Amino acid sequence: MIEQNGAIAIATDFNPGSCVTNNLQVIMAIAALKLKLSPNEIWNAVTVNAAKAIGLDAGTINAGDRANIVIWHAPNHQYIPYHYGVNHAEKVIKDGRMIVDRQMSLIK
Repeated sequence: MIEQNGAIAIATDFNPGSCVTNNLQVIMAIAALKLKLSPNEIWNAVTVNAAKAIGLDAGTINAGDRANIVIWHAPNHQYIPYHYGVNHAEKVIKDGRMIVDRQMSLIK
């Protein structure tokens, strides 16, 4: 599909029938190791392509966008798919409000 310029999306829907993990980092690692996707292909697949697959205008960072982002404790974007089994999410921001900060635990 990628060679034909198709957009692919990857995600986890966490159900006992077909996806027994809710860990997106594991899904990203599987995409790298088994599907041979590059880090850039993986990040596109879990962000903008995944959002478009479910009809959302999201997955990018632009001026005026809602701030729904994860800040990763990683040296670069290539690190995450290849270093699975550890939660690398440092901060989670939802609608412009920080809801998780690993240094401060869960913020209410």
